[in-house]
Amino acid sequence: MSTVSKPKVIVIDDEPITQETTLRLALGEQVDLTVLAPDEVEVSHLKSPSLVLVDYHLDAWERPAFPISICPPNGVALAGILRQHANSASAGPMAFAVYSAYLPELSAPLPPERRQPLIARSHDLEWAFSKAQPGVAPEMLYRQINGLASAVSTLPQRWPGEGTAARDALARFLGLSGKESWFDDALKAVVACQPPLHELSTWSHGVAVIRWLLHRILPYPCFLFDRHYLARRLQSTPTSVAHALREGGRLAELLQPCEYGGALEGFLGQRWWQTGVDSILATLRDPMDAGASLIRELDIELESVVAEEPVVCLDEDYRLLDDLIDVSSAVRLQIDDWPDYATRPYARIESAREHQRLQNLVLPLDKGLLN
Repeated sequence: MSTVSKPKVIVIDDEPITQETTLRLALGEQVDLTVLAPDEVEVSHLKSPSLVLVDYHLDAWERPAFPISICPPNGVALAGILRQHANSASAGPMAFAVYSAYLPELSAPLPPERRQPLIARSHDLEWAFSKAQPGVAPEMLYRQINGLASAVSTLPQRWPGEGTAARDALARFLGLSGKESWFDDALKAVVACQPPLHELSTWSHGVAVIRWLLHRILPYPCFLFDRHYLARRLQSTPTSVAHALREGGRLAELLQPCEYGGALEGFLGQRWWQTGVDSILATLRDPMDAGASLIRELDIELESVVAEEPVVCLDEDYRLLDDLIDVSSAVRLQIDDWPDYATRPYARIESAREHQRLQNLVLPLDKGLLN
């Protein structure tokens, strides 16, 4: 893979001076930043950036009196025009994203938890960045911008289209070295999640792989999972596992080899390789009771879950709950666009009774449990 020490980012905003000041302070020396007003953009600007960020509301941009067919009303439309120019001007990978404080306008009635990947997926974008997201520190936004630009800059200049070479390129991009004892199982799990290994990635210079990661993998529990599904594997609570990992110590040391460290690492928070975690648990004396065995053998302080078969549940906004419950107290959900290869989502029975949105999503076979 080619590496670029400082990825190039272009920001297009109707208030470029304000945005340049903000972004330069936030991103520092991590990226090569250019901020432009919409009417300052030229084809030469689109020859080599890793990431193009376009503001959604362009109210301060005084558009010429042209017919509406050649006058983009917002940043999503402008990004589409610029992408077409970039396809002609650039010979390398490039990502486009909208950057706005008004994402709800683009996504109603989508719940907040799924807003960004679905906006991007629906509007031919790699991502939709929120300038002001409740409960999310601004530092996370700037880490994501840098992370996406860096991921694009490390793509091969030409994605290999041949089968074995394409799989090897994907494994390297995901941070799999081949030295892991669980490498073969991990690669099988990756391929089962339908990565765009061939024509799409070759045609897009590998950007299709980034889209797949952002839209179809990181938001869902599959071959990578977050602390909630990690806690389920350990038969512990997500809060207890998060605390143990923050404190460092034996649990963090034990799980370090299977923590995800590939492209877009940390973009939506920590992730772990499911096959890696399962491989570690399989080495314990009592793999059938992995969580308890882990606590006994390594003297790790984890709070145990009192459930025979614990499951992770979503609330009415599709946020993951920190309390695992037994499957007998939950119903299965059928959520639009949820990948078949991802772990089935659940909701508490009482939550599904209370919230119409969840009721509408309950799998038909489980509807009777609501009575």
